[in-house]
Amino acid sequence: MTKTRFLTAAACASALLLFSAARAATDRGRAESDPWSGYWWQYKTGGLVEPLTQYDRLLGTAAADWERDAHVASDSPDWFGHCHAWAASSVCEKEPRRRRVLRQVLFGVGHQKGLLAACHDQDVSNSYGDRFGDGDGSEDPADISPVELWRLLQTYVKQRRIPLIVDVEAGEQVWNYPIYDYRVDYQQGRGDWYRGTMRLVAADNRVAPDYVGTKRALYTYTFRFKMEGGAVLSDSGEWTGRSAEDHPDFAWYPYVAVAENPEIDAEEISKIVGYAVGGSSPPGGDGGGPPEDDGAQTPPPVDADDLLSPEELLALVTSRTSSFALDMFVDRGDGGRYRAGEPIRISFRSGEPGYLYIFDVDPQGDVRLVFPRQGQPNRIKSDVLYDLPAKDRKPTFTARGAGQHDLKAIVTARPIGITGLTDVPGRQEPPPGGGAQAQRAPGPQRMVVCPTKGQWIRLRLLGFFRKGEPGDEPPPGKLGPFAQDLCSYFVLPGAGQQQSP
Repeated sequence: MTKTRFLTAAACASALLLFSAARAATDRGRAESDPWSGYWWQYKTGGLVEPLTQYDRLLGTAAADWERDAHVASDSPDWFGHCHAWAASSVCEKEPRRRRVLRQVLFGVGHQKGLLAACHDQDVSNSYGDRFGDGDGSEDPADISPVELWRLLQTYVKQRRIPLIVDVEAGEQVWNYPIYDYRVDYQQGRGDWYRGTMRLVAADNRVAPDYVGTKRALYTYTFRFKMEGGAVLSDSGEWTGRSAEDHPDFAWYPYVAVAENPEIDAEEISKIVGYAVGGSSPPGGDGGGPPEDDGAQTPPPVDADDLLSPEELLALVTSRTSSFALDMFVDRGDGGRYRAGEPIRISFRSGEPGYLYIFDVDPQGDVRLVFPRQGQPNRIKSDVLYDLPAKDRKPTFTARGAGQHDLKAIVTARPIGITGLTDVPGRQEPPPGGGAQAQRAPGPQRMVVCPTKGQWIRLRLLGFFRKGEPGDEPPPGKLGPFAQDLCSYFVLPGAGQQQSP
């Protein structure tokens, strides 16, 4: 949810997109520095109470109490949180990368990132497009056209080389992400219309609070537009295909830091993090040196061009083709039945070496990445029978969710980066005294995307796995050779539970 105060800006309004009228071309831009990933501090699971509790211990303030009264409620909508404040702080402030201790009060990386978010909860910002569903303004769900968004990306990301924050949910919810890398591929279609594909790379907030670095998220959209005399006509842009319903809602950039919580003092937070905060310039430097080995995660070494968006992952999971042999089965055979909590052993053999990914599609069409888990190597050899888990290891994959499940194994020639996944549960308030939350072992990651996209993906997956419908698109050609295999299993309902369709 965003509570940012917007000033609609005329800056950049006269900028034009100028290109040669080539039949096919690419426009690309990247910010000078990457925004960092941070947690979005969901209201119903505590909001910013945990970092503010440490702040109060140091200064004797009542910031955590104010946060509880203003935001924390168990009946808050699931999407309410401080994503706007995290996004603004990630593009304006250096990333905290190490623990700090002031007067015997420990501030972990997550505490510091939370305090930076508190400094940016009501930033004054330039805004483009009108937020849909707030009862104010045009209420046009497509009032930021693809051409306008493209122009903004050129102005901010390519020319000024700073990130642009975008709400990627077309509906009434707000899902803010800082976009720092974009690519638009376009070519001439019929008549004077051109077809375009827009790829936006963002810093993701589906991470634990102590995460260090930039976990990347990828969003892809299709659109069309007209050109005249080598220039894009500003009023000609239209979202196309699935993007007609699933597209960004508005864009913005913060330029004056404003805290909503009256107990927050930016000067005191500057002392805590070790550098001045609340400035209007993009961040620089390393935010305090290399990260400590305190359980923080770092992103996998996958090039941005090898990232898969949720839509591209859907195309891969619903593919029925293979370039080489792959066989996967569970210990009770295809269609095996398990009770909730029972371990499931997965076995597989690949005809070629590569990188293994196993997905579980549950009875509701939700997706989990069963293997690999965070930090787990997934390079496999050819013609070797593998078991997950290995026979001398404890079970790590158990039956859950009554109804039919479908496992999809995929082996690719090179590693891929899958965006939209998270294994982070809701955050709870800390115990009295502000103790740090215990680290959890990584579990299966689940797909979490904005509502419009999520509903579309679930319907396509259920249609493919339950009704035998074909996949919507061929898998991304950039993957090269790959293999896939499918098997199903059933989880029996427990006492008082209903079988899912």
